[in-house]
Amino acid sequence: MTDKRIIKTERDIKQAFLNLLKTTPFQKISVNQICNEALVSRSTFYEHFQDKYELLGQLVSQYTKLYQELVEQRTNQIINQEEHVLSIPEIAGTLQEHRDALNTLLSVHEDGLDLLVNWENCLSKTWHRLNHHYAADKQAPDDFVSSLESAIVLNYIRWSLKNGMNDDAAALSEHMIRSIYGNAMAHQSPTK
Repeated sequence: MTDKRIIKTERDIKQAFLNLLKTTPFQKISVNQICNEALVSRSTFYEHFQDKYELLGQLVSQYTKLYQELVEQRTNQIINQEEHVLSIPEIAGTLQEHRDALNTLLSVHEDGLDLLVNWENCLSKTWHRLNHHYAADKQAPDDFVSSLESAIVLNYIRWSLKNGMNDDAAALSEHMIRSIYGNAMAHQSPTK
C-alpha cells in the first residue's frame, strides 16, 4: 500500500510544476523553482523524480493514458455497433474535469514528451482502424483522411478545454466526421 504522504507529496510537486508552466516556459523552469512552489526540499523532489523531464513525462503519460482509454472505449463501441459515432463531445466532456492541467500540458512541446503529439498518434491509429472497418472516402489517401479526422477531433477538444462545452460546435464536429463516412456509419454497414 502506498503511503498517503508519498501520494500527497507527488501531487503537490506535480501541481507546483503545472502552476509554473502557466507562466514560465518548460526549459526555463528549474528544480529549485518547483521545490519552492511545492514547499518541498530538493532531496524530497529527487526521492520522487529523477529530474523535471521525468516529472513532465509522468504527467504526459497520465493524460495520454486517460485519452487513449476514452478513445479506445468509444472506438470499440462503434465497431461493436453499440454506437454510431466517436462522440467527440463525450470525450471532451470527460476531459473537462482535468481542464486546467490539460490546457497547460497541451502548450508544452518537448521531444518525446508532447501530449498533443501523443493524442494525435492515438487518433491516427483509431482512424486507421475505423477507416478499415467502415468505407471512408476512398478517393483521398488514407493518411490524409486520418489526419483530417484527427484535426477535427483535436480542434473541438482543445477548443472546448479553453472555452467550455458548446453544443453547436460539437454538432458541427460530429457532422464533419460523419460526412467523411457518408452513409456507412449512419447505416452501420461495416466493410469486411
